[in-house]
Parts: sequence; structure tokens; C-alpha cells
Amino acid sequence: MKIAILGGGPSSFYCASRILQKAPIASSRGKEIQVHIYDRLWAPHGLVRYGVAPDHPEVKNCTHKFDETAQDPRFKYFGNVNIGSVPAFHHNVELPVSSLRAHYSHIVLAYGAGLPFVLPALGSSAIPALSLVHWYTGHPSNPVPPPLDKTQHMTLMGHGNVSLDIARLFLSSSERIAPLDIPRDAQDIMSTSKLEHISIASRRGPAQVAFTAKELRELLNLPDVSMNPIDPRLLEPPPGGASRQQSRILDLLRKGSAAKFGTTKKTWSLEFFRSPIKPIEGGVEFGINGLNEAQRAVPTGETETHKTDLVVNSVGYRSEPVEVNWYDGALGRVRQSGGRVIDSEGNVLERVYASGWAANGAKGVLATTMMDAYAVAERLLEDSIGQELPSYDGAPLRPSDHVESLRMSWSGKDNNDVLKAASFVRYTIHNKGPFVALIGLGEARHVLQLVAREHDLMETSPDPDLLPNSGPYPITILTPTLYTTFYIVEPEPFSEDVFAPFPTTVLPNNAILSIVKNVIASGKKMFDQPIMPLAELRAAKLTRRAILLAAAKQKEEDVNAWKELKRRKEMGEDVELPERPISGRQRRRREKMEKRMAEIWGDEESPNQEYPSNLFEVAPVPKPAEVFQSSEISDKISNYVLQPTAEPVVTCEVNLLNEMIQWLEKDEDIVASQEPRIDFVRGSILGKTTVGGGTSVDLCKQVVGPKGIKPILDAVAKNSHIDRFLLGNNIVGDEGAKVIADFIKDEKSKRVYNFYIAGNSISPVGIGEIANALCTNTTVTALWLKRNPLLTEGAKHLANMLSINTTLQTLDLVNTGILDAGIVSLMQALKQNPASGLRHLYLGSNAESAVSGHAIGSYLRSGFSRLTSLFCSSSRLGDEGIVAIAEGLKGDQYMERLGFESARCGD
Repeated sequence: MKIAILGGGPSSFYCASRILQKAPIASSRGKEIQVHIYDRLWAPHGLVRYGVAPDHPEVKNCTHKFDETAQDPRFKYFGNVNIGSVPAFHHNVELPVSSLRAHYSHIVLAYGAGLPFVLPALGSSAIPALSLVHWYTGHPSNPVPPPLDKTQHMTLMGHGNVSLDIARLFLSSSERIAPLDIPRDAQDIMSTSKLEHISIASRRGPAQVAFTAKELRELLNLPDVSMNPIDPRLLEPPPGGASRQQSRILDLLRKGSAAKFGTTKKTWSLEFFRSPIKPIEGGVEFGINGLNEAQRAVPTGETETHKTDLVVNSVGYRSEPVEVNWYDGALGRVRQSGGRVIDSEGNVLERVYASGWAANGAKGVLATTMMDAYAVAERLLEDSIGQELPSYDGAPLRPSDHVESLRMSWSGKDNNDVLKAASFVRYTIHNKGPFVALIGLGEARHVLQLVAREHDLMETSPDPDLLPNSGPYPITILTPTLYTTFYIVEPEPFSEDVFAPFPTTVLPNNAILSIVKNVIASGKKMFDQPIMPLAELRAAKLTRRAILLAAAKQKEEDVNAWKELKRRKEMGEDVELPERPISGRQRRRREKMEKRMAEIWGDEESPNQEYPSNLFEVAPVPKPAEVFQSSEISDKISNYVLQPTAEPVVTCEVNLLNEMIQWLEKDEDIVASQEPRIDFVRGSILGKTTVGGGTSVDLCKQVVGPKGIKPILDAVAKNSHIDRFLLGNNIVGDEGAKVIADFIKDEKSKRVYNFYIAGNSISPVGIGEIANALCTNTTVTALWLKRNPLLTEGAKHLANMLSINTTLQTLDLVNTGILDAGIVSLMQALKQNPASGLRHLYLGSNAESAVSGHAIGSYLRSGFSRLTSLFCSSSRLGDEGIVAIAEGLKGDQYMERLGFESARCGD
């Protein structure tokens, strides 16, 4: 029996420990059991490590039991492995669940609930509480720190333990925070906090809160912090009497905080019967609720304005759909009964189980998780008695099982990877201190070759007495004075079994050590550059500042003199008005542009003959074709709809983008005097006075090819002002789509929310990369994809993303060739994600028929839709499809705009 458990948190370890305990290794049955835990993080323990509040270290004591389980020889933990369809970290090995079925007799889904539910009324205007928790626990996702230095009032949406944890930590003094297990950089930011008040709001009353009495008591007793008094009328027991837990909480709320209200600078409050309606400038508009007979919140129709600086969404979590057919999108967890997983058709799956939050939703404490995991483990063992297990021949996972199952080693597979590796080596040396020697194995010699060039070292032959050549495998040694390569016997190849130990390499250690000792004795090191004394640095800075001030003063004098000449000329004086003075930077930019234009076009005396003289002549307008007069409607679909095609262009040279790149890398923003735009040789920067506001990189129709997109995006990543990236009709293709996907996935910018990449020849392969990157992204809210040949296959990638993503608000799929099948898959995905933030959907020119109309109507009728705009123009919906959508709209309350132009709609 070989068991794979997905997830490395408490549920997984409790389940593993119970299985191994119930089947001791000395027993005949226990000898045949193996338990393997897979997790996307490098370290085990999941929520215990990255979710428990730092001031609750006693809760983490359960890890001692987990460590005991890990000592069992039948147990293995595999970190940095992501199982399922939702991408995680770029360094993970990605495996589908299906690849495990052939190699394990049983699978247990115990991966927790890592996706926050989003309040549709707030969307991306509220940051998820999980992001704050991950920030102060040092999670590898490295979330963006909260702006505590600019926040005086914070509002937490949700009356759960997580909200109270955040309030307690953020209101604590620096002295209380200092000894806690919180990363130093997080502590430094918390010490600069301007926070004075935290409001904790929810839709129901005090008797329905989800936090425990223990958590409430801790917050009430927090030193130098007081709670706003609560109206006693709200603290009456609910109809039918209060439970023991409710009574304890109501009693604590009646007593109030240990510090008297009005005596402390920091305060907090509980806001009841409040549901957010929409974000407003400087706060949130709340709707006032009441309770019906079933104690559920119902709106009263009244509203109020709630002023706040920061809103945090803490209304629960849902699991990820590692396998779509096993996932219940409405409940946000794996579909199961009694721990046994059920597929979408209601069939119980053999030997597939679910435990913990993945199975039951994010509720309960560690003890609840433990009892559930024990029950699932015992059920698994009971089910396996007398069960005919699949024959497992020990066959390892192979690359053919999944194209991404095995990755290249860090030395890479092309020149770009070599350059990245060299950059990493250089960065490591500079930041960790100068090294005396570097040793490269195999193809890593190419990396050291680049480093050697920076030290002006030529490769020399190895000393045959010290480093004899005995085989074909290269070993490169690089020191401040030596660069040589010798060869040894080639190591054994890496096993296709991902669980097998790595092969060993026998090196001439004594010879290498003698070389290193000689370098140490010489006192030389790699990249050991002298550091300029602080006094010299200051003097150089002051000199530079003086030069800049002098240049600015001279420009101001020149401009004033020019204005005076202009005034005199306007008064009628006969004076010669020269060109308005410009800065040195503007002058150099103009000279550079003129020089480049001369290179391209030549001048009047010697024009460039590569371009024909009639290049810019307007072609004559052709006569209109004969109008189609038949009364019958042709159902033939144009090839332009089935296979959208971008305009045929020749991409520009990458160096034409350098001017914009250099501007972006300076981290500048467009200023008022430069509005509405700054134009470069290629592209423009659009300012805040243009449509949409914000600062945009505009490269539409600038024929940027796949080679130009990466340097541009690298420069955008260095600019903290750009929030829109416009790249329409540039033919970047799938290669460029991969670069865009990496930019989004690695979160190189937390500002760029709008990607306009229409007409870029992106195929299903390229959109698959972008869709994977967007699955858990919380920044991008608008994606424009019109005229890309995404096809039905590409729509399936987008559907997978939409079943998970809660941030995207605008999606443009006009003329992308997704057809009916693609639209159906999109609607099914949206029905699985009640927390979707999608508001605007453009679907025209996709040959959509009544089939699409029924799918759209079904989604609108589900009650999960928050769409306010829907466009299906130039389609084949016909009366049947539009009537189906109309029927769905009867149960919809959000739709504001519909577009059905040229959709075969009759009376």
C-alpha cells in the first residue's frame, strides 16, 4: 500500500501519523505501507508554520508529534512540488493529480484552504487578510507589506479569529512585538505604524460571531488599548437562549476592555449588522442589516458611510481545485462524503480521500482537524482490508507522464539561462562577500566563463600533475588568478525516478584544496573591489548636486530671457526670437532622435534608397463588391472568425525601444508640464489626463516583436508609477506571452493592473501561460485579448483561471475564435466560482450561437453573476439565444449594459 497525501499541513501529518500508528512497521501489513507527503512549500507544517499568530507559540507544539512521524522510515516528505492545476511558485515542480494515480494505491487530499473568499462588493479594493498573515509569518510568497505608516484607521471585514489576531498584533506596542517570531523587516514596518483604531465589522450580531472567547479575552486585555463600548441592547441573548459559548462571549463584551475607553491612544471596535455595498473615496458604504427568524442577515434598506484608510477582507477561505471534477465550486472545497471523494457525476472515487479544510471548509481549530484526519485515516485502512489494490510495480514517474514533471537543472537549457545564472553568481558574491574560488560542474562552465571575462582572465591548461584529464566530464575552477578546465569520469545519469538519490561525482579534492589554499594565502578574492570612503562619496554627491543646480539655474535664466524677447516681439519690436531653450537632457534626446532618423531615412542630399519613393502614397479605394441580396442567411463562418489573424508587419529593431526603456528605468513619472503624453522614437507615456487616468506605457501599433517585450517589461518593473500596459497589434506571439506571464506570475509590479494585448498572434499555448499566471494574481483587473487566435483550447485555459481568480474585472475576448465550446466552458467555470470579481465581458465575433446564449443565461440565472456589462455583437445568437439570456436576466440584479448589435435578433 503506497499512499500519497497532498499538502504538508497539520491535517496531512495527523493523517500520516494515524496510518503509520495503526499499522506498526513490525506488523505484516505495516511493512508494506509507504506514506509520501507532497507540498508546494519547501518546509512542512503548513498553517502551523505560516498561519498561527506569532504570539501563540504554544499552538505550534504539535510539530513535535509531526517530527516524530517524519522519523518513521516509511515516511517521506517532498517539498517544492505543486500537484494540481493551480500554479504556485516558479521554482516548483508541477505535476497533475493524474500522474500520481499510476504510482500510488491511495491518494488523500489534505492541502487545506489557501484561497480567500472575496466580498464581491469590495473586489480588489480590499486586501486579503491572508496576505497580512503571510507577511508577518514570513511566508515564501513574500506578500506586499501593508501601508501602516499611512494608515490611521483600519477596517477588518469578518468576525473571526483571524480578524482578532490581526487586530491584536497591529495594535500591540513595539516592546510586545520585539520578542515574537516575526521577520525583522516586518517588525521594522510595524514599528513605524500610525494605526490608532481598528474597526471589525460583520453582517450579523454579537451572538453570531465566529471568534472564540479565548481570542476575544486576549484582545480585551491588550495593554494600553481599549474597546469602544457596545450598545447594551445588542448584547441581549438571542431568541431561544444562548449557548455556553455565546454566553461567555456576551459576558466578555458587557465587561469591556481592561483599559477604560478614553484613556488610551489606540482603540478598537466591533461593528455589527454591517454589509459593504461599495468602496467609496476614503472609506466604504455599508448597508444596515437585521436578522430574520432563521437568524440570517437581511438588508433593511438603510445605508451609512464608514470612513477608513485600509479595508482588509477576512470572511473565510476556500480550497483550490486540484482536480476540477472533484471540486464543489459553490462550497469552495472538495466534494466528499465521509472522507471519500465524489466526482461531479456523484460517483464515489475508489481509493481517493479528503481530510481537513480541503474536505470540510476552513472551520474549526487544530483539535477539530486532528479528529477529522484520524477518522479519514482509519476509514482508509478499513476500506483497504480485503480490497484488491492496483498492481504497483515500482515504476517511477517519467517525463512522458507529464511534460513538466522533470525540470532542467539550474545551469539551464539556453543562453538566456546561462546569463541568468551568471547574474545570480555575481549577485551572490557581491551580497555575501567576496569569494576566493568558484567551481563549475559540467555545463556550468559556461557560467564561469562569463564571470572570468569580467576579471580579464584567459583560460589556461590545467596542471597535469594536479588535475589529470581522465574522462569527458568538464570541471571548471575559477579563482582571481586562475581559470582552467579539466575532465573526469562522467557521473551516473540522473535517474528517471524522482525519488532516487542524486548521483555522486568523484573530484580530486586534495588538488582543489591546494589551489584554494594558495589563493587564500595570496589574499586575493573575486569581485573584491575597493569601496570609496564615505567622505569621498559625500563630496562626489555634493559636486554632482552643484552641477545640476547650476544647470537648472542657467536654464531658468535662459527661459526668462527668451520670454522677455517673446514679449517684446509680441509688442511689435523687431527682434529675432530664437527657439525656446531646452534642458541638456532634452537636447541630447533630440540629437539622438535626429541622428537615428537620419540613419533610417537619410537626408535630402543622400536619401536612403532602401525605401521606395511611393512608400507613403495612399492606395486607391477599391470599388465595393456586389451586395449580397439573398434573403437566406448564410451559416458559413468566415476564416477571420475561425482563425483571427493579426496585421502582417515587420517588427522593429530592439534598439529603437532604448529611449523609452531608459526613461522607465529612471523611475520617473509624467509631470503636469508634460501632459498629456511623452513621445519617444517608439511608443509613448500617457499621463493622467488621458482616458482612464493613471500613467500608461503605450506601445500600440509600434511593431514591438517578441524580442522587444522583455526589455520593456523589465524596465516597467523598475518604475513605480506605471499602472497600464498597452501593447495592441505588436505580434509578440507565444514567446512574448510567456514573458508577460512571467511578469504577472513573479509579481514584478504591484501597480500594473491593465494589460491591453489585442492582436498579438497569441495562440492557445501563449494564453495558457498567461492564464496560469493569473490564477492567484491579485493585481491585474483588466485583460484585453481581442483578435488573438486563442481558439477553443485557449478558452479552456481561461476557464480554469476564471474558476479560481477573484480579482479580474474586465475580460475582452472579441474575435478570438473561441466559438460556442469556448464560451460554454467559460460560463461553467464562472458558475464554479461565486467569488469571481468579473464585471465586464466582451464576447463578440466568435460565431456564438444559441448554444452560447443558453450557457450565458444559465450563468446569469445561477445567482453567482456580478456582470454589469455583456457584449455579444456580430454573433449568431438569434432570437433563441437572446431569449435564453433574457430569461437569465430575470434573476439577475447587476446587469447594466448589453450589446447585441448584428446578432440576428428579430422582433
